[in-house]
Amino acid sequence: MNVSIRRLIVAAGLCLSLAAPLAVAPSGLAADETVSEADRKAGQKAYKRFCSHCHGLDLKNPGTASFDLRKWPSGQHDQFVDTVSNGKGDMPAWGDILRPEEIEVIYAYIISHPDRKK
Repeated sequence: MNVSIRRLIVAAGLCLSLAAPLAVAPSGLAADETVSEADRKAGQKAYKRFCSHCHGLDLKNPGTASFDLRKWPSGQHDQFVDTVSNGKGDMPAWGDILRPEEIEVIYAYIISHPDRKK
């Protein structure tokens, strides 16, 4: 992804985040990754706001170079948090934009999505 486009996307996400912060609570995912309906809904909202422009609506990869999140492996919570927070490859770091609880509910949404390939 072009660096200037990436900066524009990050800036737009930051503006949206500051203008209307999400009201989310920490997800408290259990070891078996059980997701509450409230966390799933909060995660869906955060995903659509911050992730869908690259990873596609409802995790349906738009055919770009972004990772198909339907394939995110089970039990990889810490890797997910690290990747979102610090970036990886073409993925920019979101750690200065997303609050930890937003990352948690995005993870909850992804792992509970019905189209996820387990």
